[in-house]
Order: sequence, then structure tokens, then C-alpha cells
Amino acid sequence: MRLALGPGRPRQEEEPATVLRSLLADIAYDAWLKETCDNLEAAEKRMENVLELTGWLTRLAKQEQQNEPSTFAELVARLSLIGMLDNETTRINPIRCRS
Repeated sequence: MRLALGPGRPRQEEEPATVLRSLLADIAYDAWLKETCDNLEAAEKRMENVLELTGWLTRLAKQEQQNEPSTFAELVARLSLIGMLDNETTRINPIRCRS
């Protein structure tokens, strides 16, 4: 994936998760969350969700073939598919607790 990661930065080949982390730092997303969320706990929870997404992207990228790395869009599409399949499986075979 080729992206310019900020003003004056050279264009270079980067892993999608690295690009996402750089983007979050460049736009000061963590600080923005703290300023705009109702409380610090909500901001921290949202940032945890973003970090979980970054972790998933990292794990998926490592599973890819070295000679054919996925783009950021392809990895996000795979995550979406995994989520849809997981939801479908849960809908078809719900776990039921018996008392």
C-alpha cells in the first residue's frame, strides 16, 4: 500500500496496520476522543476498539503471502466478512443455556 503519511514524509511501502497507527498519530485521534467524548472512560473504550482493529489487521497481514501482501482495503474487507460469517453462525446455531 503506497501512502504519503503526512506533510513532508516520503511515499513508502508500509504495512496496513502501520499506516493506520501513523494516521491515528498524525490526526491526534486519541486526544480528539478525549476532547469530544462525554467522559474519559468512553474515550478510552473507543480507543481500545481502534487498537483491537489495528491488532486484527496486523494478524491478518501476517497470514498473507509474502509475495502478495494485501492492501488496507482488502484486509478491512476480510475483517468484515469474518464478522458477517461469525454473526451468521451465531444466528443459525445460538448457544442456549439450560437451567
